[in-house]
Amino acid sequence: MDHGTDAWRDPSPHASRFATVNGVRLNYLDWGGTGPPLVLIPGFGDTPHCFDSLAPALRDRCRVLAYARRGHGRSHAKSPYDTDTLVEDLRQLLDHLGLDAVHLAGWSLGGGEITRFAEVDPARVLTLTYLDAALDRSNVDWRQAMAIAPVSLFPDTKALRSLDAYRRWWQSTWFAGVPWPDAAEAHIRDMVDRQPDGTLRPTSPESMFAEVVASYVSPTGYRRDYGKVRAPALFVFPATWLPALPDPELHRRIDEWQAAHHRPIRTAVIERLRLELPGARIVQLDAGNHNNFFLTQPAEVAAAMRVHLAR
Repeated sequence: MDHGTDAWRDPSPHASRFATVNGVRLNYLDWGGTGPPLVLIPGFGDTPHCFDSLAPALRDRCRVLAYARRGHGRSHAKSPYDTDTLVEDLRQLLDHLGLDAVHLAGWSLGGGEITRFAEVDPARVLTLTYLDAALDRSNVDWRQAMAIAPVSLFPDTKALRSLDAYRRWWQSTWFAGVPWPDAAEAHIRDMVDRQPDGTLRPTSPESMFAEVVASYVSPTGYRRDYGKVRAPALFVFPATWLPALPDPELHRRIDEWQAAHHRPIRTAVIERLRLELPGARIVQLDAGNHNNFFLTQPAEVAAAMRVHLAR
């Protein structure tokens, strides 16, 4: 990506490499470390740089890696994007890297991939960590709740006018009222390409978003079967889904949405997890929203994961 005279550099101690697997070229980050491998999978439309703060805190326990699934970040965009194809990408990436049994952690959409991988190849999974990745969007109630959320979940056209505008959008929404970490800066920069006139173009094509969303509503789409999961599982939930914004009226509407939709659905999900995965550990944080919690609270999330990885 051409940033012109922009001298900013990602300070996170990783190497960025590429691997061609399953017919696509995937970008992955390798922080190194001591111990069995931990592979981190980003969320929908996200990049592996989202883990720039969290990954270094786990290098004394694991060799830590993260990758951009197809159609995300610097990875090749190529249909299809169904769960089984994404899981096969993961399997072949592990083979390419010579990794046998691994710890897997997924954020948001990544929860589907790690669950499916644990279903079809349980011998290769040491543990599973779900980073706010249990609210499955195949759930009709959750899809309907997301459709009426009082704030936009994605940047608007104005935000793509420049890198500064893009950063301001993130800082005024998902990161409102909290520090802006280097991990967030690296993450948003990897989500866009700067054009010659300074405007931005998302690296993920609209067709990818449409295809993944269509898979949620398809009767033949993947549905998680936790009963087939044998690996120890950790579920980490931030305090809220949506950000807390300073505008009083919008703040009120967000609080009402959280109370009417997010909290009841999350409670039902946790009850399901305790029933279907009775040995699972569930950690509910006191702060953070879906898009910032492990970037702004890496120490808290790392502490929960360190206990879990030791299992």
